[in-house]
Amino acid sequence: MVKKRIVLALIICMAVPGLLLLGATPGRAAGMSVGVNTWYSTWDLEPASGMSYDSSLMYGPVLGVDWGKKWSITCVLLTADYKATAEVMGSSFPIHFRRYDSDTTLNYTVLKWLKVFGGIKYMRYDTRKTGESVPVFGSSDNRHYTYGPGLGIGLTLPISDSLFALVNVSGMYLTGRASENLVENYNLTETGINTTASIAFYAESIATTFAIGVRYQYFKSDPDIAGGVTSDLTFYGITFSAVHHFSLGGKE
Repeated sequence: MVKKRIVLALIICMAVPGLLLLGATPGRAAGMSVGVNTWYSTWDLEPASGMSYDSSLMYGPVLGVDWGKKWSITCVLLTADYKATAEVMGSSFPIHFRRYDSDTTLNYTVLKWLKVFGGIKYMRYDTRKTGESVPVFGSSDNRHYTYGPGLGIGLTLPISDSLFALVNVSGMYLTGRASENLVENYNLTETGINTTASIAFYAESIATTFAIGVRYQYFKSDPDIAGGVTSDLTFYGITFSAVHHFSLGGKE
């Protein structure tokens, strides 16, 4: 059942950044969008427990469909290998975390510059006892995953005919399970916020939107286990994406 839920979440992974990119192009035909999204982010964890974390580049595909003048739906899956260093009795030990981050989002345009969205968010962390990195969708010894609903608002502010400022803010409430450090499976609850601010340029000649900006994500992880410690996790850094639009019909 767990594997089925993970596969389902990955298949329908949709994200707000890609969603806003779809909304950046004015008055066009219904269609599909395909592209790439990246996020070079730093990971902070409190309490640190004697560990330090390196920055890493998250990357993944963008897929989307938009129809009418008010609705769009988008899929983005991001993944990265984060390296951490644990200090134990004066010795350093490397630990790799394979992180996945995706969102399923349906977007509705309330006004020309204002959008509301809601959907499903999925996050996962895989590690190996050997300290080796975990390949994309590779096997792991320990796993931490949560999923649940997210809601938010997005602003699209035109600077010129082809240049836009994009801002979105959303909240999430996730539940899931984890098996870490040889501990039996236990339940998790995670709540947090996600914000993105970027500048997008729509190149009409190639029907492609390029965007660069910053993203900040914070959530609190609360383990349902005796002696478990609530953790505060923060990810922040620079984002870049390129999304190409394909028309599926006539102008609406």
